Amino acid sequence: MPIWNSSLAYVTLLAFGSAAPEIFLCFFSTFSDIDKPPNSLGPMTLIGSASFNLLIVGGISVAAANEAKTIFRFNSFLITAVFATFAYVWAWIVLCINTPGNISFTEAILTLIFYGLLLCGIFVIERITPEF
Repeated sequence: MPIWNSSLAYVTLLAFGSAAPEIFLCFFSTFSDIDKPPNSLGPMTLIGSASFNLLIVGGISVAAANEAKTIFRFNSFLITAVFATFAYVWAWIVLCINTPGNISFTEAILTLIFYGLLLCGIFVIERITPEF
């Protein structure tokens, strides 16, 4: 069984490739004037893009389906769904509860660690569950 599989490719390469403009906008808006308060354009673009993809693109995809679809890798789907939901909850905790309006260095590192945990979880699930 190969180490790199389609599920890992979907949550890394495909996600980065489709969100690259938003990621670079966020990066440059954050680091362009490092001494000033951060511009809200970058982070809000990421949240808006993710929300649009989750709600609008997902809704249109479901509405366009003319027959029932089968999820062949349900465990990977479940892990991704749980982490996607947790990502929105985590963003709310960070931005509204923990450090309102700011993101600390620790929160940023934890967010990256959570993404690593998602990749590890998908990798482990893909290794231990049979493919249909």
